[in-house]
Amino acid sequence: MSPTDRQQSIDLLDSLKRVLAKWTNPRFLERMGREAGLDLDASAVTVLTLAWRHGPLRPSAIAESMATGASNVSKILARLEAQDLVRRDRDPEDARATLVKVTENGRAAATRLDDAGVLTMEHMLSKWTARQRTEFLVSLQRFEATTIDMVNEPPKEG
Repeated sequence: MSPTDRQQSIDLLDSLKRVLAKWTNPRFLERMGREAGLDLDASAVTVLTLAWRHGPLRPSAIAESMATGASNVSKILARLEAQDLVRRDRDPEDARATLVKVTENGRAAATRLDDAGVLTMEHMLSKWTARQRTEFLVSLQRFEATTIDMVNEPPKEG
């Protein structure tokens, strides 16, 4: 690897860390919730989004995805249930387990979150050409696929 390639990798890594830090910042997530007309904390925004995009999910899968504990997820789910945004149903494959499902109100709230996200992206990319947006999307999806492959690879012996 040349010094230029190394520096480019460092610059990419630094930019990615900064972007991830901003997009996962509780203030940013809560702002998205407010823009969607919702009174949700950052964790609740994340759980609702996960359940909407990937549900129904077991609470343990939500905890793993968020890198948090089951008790924390249980508290978040209780807050979302109190607002009738999700419900917990028995898992038909395992009566001991539950599945988190988005309610009708939750679907409406998640749609408003999507709308707020679209407006945010439109604002952020407003000066980009259609070609730049497409190139960014293709590159980002390729990077995502490579990341998933790497995470799923068995550890190297060493």
